[in-house]
Amino acid sequence: MLLLATLFSAQAEVPDGWFLAGSKPDNYEAEVVDEAYSGKGSARYASTKDEEGFGTMMQTIAADEFVGKRVRLSAMVKSEDVGSWSGLWMRVDGPRGAIAFDNMMDRPITGTTSWNRYEIVLDVGKNAKAIAFGILIDRAGTVWLDDLEMEVVDDQTPLTGLENTRASKPVNPSFERK
Repeated sequence: MLLLATLFSAQAEVPDGWFLAGSKPDNYEAEVVDEAYSGKGSARYASTKDEEGFGTMMQTIAADEFVGKRVRLSAMVKSEDVGSWSGLWMRVDGPRGAIAFDNMMDRPITGTTSWNRYEIVLDVGKNAKAIAFGILIDRAGTVWLDDLEMEVVDDQTPLTGLENTRASKPVNPSFERK
C-alpha cells in the first residue's frame, strides 16, 4: 500500500498550461486536486523542502489583448503552514525587461488561512510584450489556487505593485535628517 501511495504521488503533474520556476523550483510540486473553492478542482502548490529560496507555479502570455489597459489578476487562495510568505504575482514585460511588477510581498499570505480572494492590479504599458503571473511560496508551505481571473478594469481601480510606489521626483537627495 505504501509503495502504491509513493508511486501515485510521484506521478503528480503540474496543471496543464502551467510550469514551475523560481530560485529553487525543484523544492516544489504542483498538481490538480479535488479540493476546491468552487467547481471540482483546484491547483495545489507545495514545498517539498524547507530551504532558502522560492518557487513559483506560473504562466506567461502575450500582452497583445491587454496593451494600454489596466489589468486585474485575482484568484481564490487557501494556505497551510506557510512559514515565510506566499503571494500571487504578476509582471508586465517590455522589450528590455519588466515594466510593472507586484508579488504581494507587502501584503503576504502567511500561516494557515481559509479561502480568500487576492488581487493584483497593474497597467500594461503600450510597449508591453508579455505578462507573466502565478503564485509563489518562499521556503515552506502549501497553497491552493482556484478561480483565477485576468480582466481589464477601469482607470479608477487602484494600482498595486511597483508602479504605484514610485516617487515622482528624488526623495531626500541631500540626505538630511528630519
